[in-house]
Amino acid sequence: MRFVPQLSEFSQETLTEMHKKHPKNRARMRAHIILMSADRKTIEEIAKIYHIQRDTVSSCLTKWETKGIVGLLDKPKSGRPRLLTAAEEDRALKLIEEDQRNSKKARSRLQEELWFSLTEVMKIRTEQVFFERIMLCKKHIQKHLLKQIIAFKS
Repeated sequence: MRFVPQLSEFSQETLTEMHKKHPKNRARMRAHIILMSADRKTIEEIAKIYHIQRDTVSSCLTKWETKGIVGLLDKPKSGRPRLLTAAEEDRALKLIEEDQRNSKKARSRLQEELWFSLTEVMKIRTEQVFFERIMLCKKHIQKHLLKQIIAFKS
């Protein structure tokens, strides 16, 4: 039987916080796997709880032993490069927030400052839906809208 060695108090607290609050589900699961192993649950028991393979649990334990907390995180994945820089994304969100009640003004400012064409902006959403959704759930919709703007910019 294989278990994680006794965890330090700091590791215990860090893993507990990671299990409760990390934004990625897989990182939360991996932290919980380590905590359960430290509580003397077998690999088979952990695999059964999460409905995963024994090898997955074993791999998680190995990564913890060799790399520590960093081993529990996913590596960055390759993909299409971002079309807007972080600064441009922030600026687009501010423009949308400033002009959320005046759709024509917001659209023209987006076009001027971030070089979106009128057709690209119109592809994203019609004026009315575009701003009604922002009003309903500001933060969530702004991020979603920005992703759509980036997608249509390409």
